[in-house]
Amino acid sequence: MNFLKAIKRTAALAIATASLAVQAAPVRATASYDEMWEDHMVLVRVIQEHGVQVHVNYKTCGTEGMEHALGYYQGLRRLLVVCQQAGSNTGAHYTWSREDFDTLRHEAQHFIQDCRRGGRHDHELWPMYRNPMAFARGILGEEYVAHILKSYGDRGASTETLILEAEAFAVAAQNDPIEQARDVIKYCGPKR
Repeated sequence: MNFLKAIKRTAALAIATASLAVQAAPVRATASYDEMWEDHMVLVRVIQEHGVQVHVNYKTCGTEGMEHALGYYQGLRRLLVVCQQAGSNTGAHYTWSREDFDTLRHEAQHFIQDCRRGGRHDHELWPMYRNPMAFARGILGEEYVAHILKSYGDRGASTETLILEAEAFAVAAQNDPIEQARDVIKYCGPKR
């Protein structure tokens, strides 16, 4: 089975497990909260300009089967969701936590992976890095990557999904939403 077909077959699992409450890797704390907020809102704006709706505390947050989900990306529906730690499925917005920002970056990476090959919004995700596992281990460390692989593997994730998740966790841990916004512009084509 080729990589793209495997990704399509595991799309439902990837959506359901994309940001399950796997303890987040430490994020850099060099920027002030206001700077973090501004940089992350740039990322949100760029994602939306490229055809994906970003919802906070969407109606699916906290529902059956999603009780532990921190967020998800659904390419075919053009939807990126962040379930804030303090929020619910009411659509109300709360002060963003570092974990909420991390979830946004993680799910944004899945959108970028969706743009990597075959076009955006087809949910045929492809790694951005030549060796995504080595990249993830270099950023997160061997022990944390093993934790991610076990957490998702225990839920039945395919090898391809494990690779995509490890890469998304590592990119999120880099805590550079402006660089991710540049990647959206570079890989996801013209604004819609």
